[in-house]
Amino acid sequence: MLGLSIKHLLGAPVGTAGEDTIEVANAKDLFDADDLVALRGDITAAVHMLRVEGGFEVYLSDLSADLELECHTCLRTYAYQLLVEKTMPVFFGLPGTEEEQDFAVDTAKARLPLDMWLREEILLGLPIMQKCARKDCHAPTPMQSSAEKEEDTQQPFAGLKDLLQ
Repeated sequence: MLGLSIKHLLGAPVGTAGEDTIEVANAKDLFDADDLVALRGDITAAVHMLRVEGGFEVYLSDLSADLELECHTCLRTYAYQLLVEKTMPVFFGLPGTEEEQDFAVDTAKARLPLDMWLREEILLGLPIMQKCARKDCHAPTPMQSSAEKEEDTQQPFAGLKDLLQ
């Protein structure tokens, strides 16, 4: 499980801020095979934390990830460099907090569990339409039998031949 130590902020008063950098290598298990995205390299980001009532408000800046995506047009994979300047803040709640929380703080280990949140932020940063930049990128043509081709061919004047007789 990917996490970030918050020992220095756990007992701190409300309003205390902290910043740390994460560098994640070999986080291949961050994505499932059906996510249509795979990690090719490292993930780096700056993590900004603010101690608030009942937990921590946290956001990422300068998120960078080397990914492999599948082109929606030609269905081939291609390399993609994800760069996110700043993410929306999320709330990591302490156990027993009655406020609605996005994620829970692991107080036993004094860590913020980052794996699911980092996965979500990477998926949110992807382009809506994943398209490679290959010159030969085009949609694959479906295979049709010769009988299907004949049925699909429209012949609007075919009945005129019978009228001439």
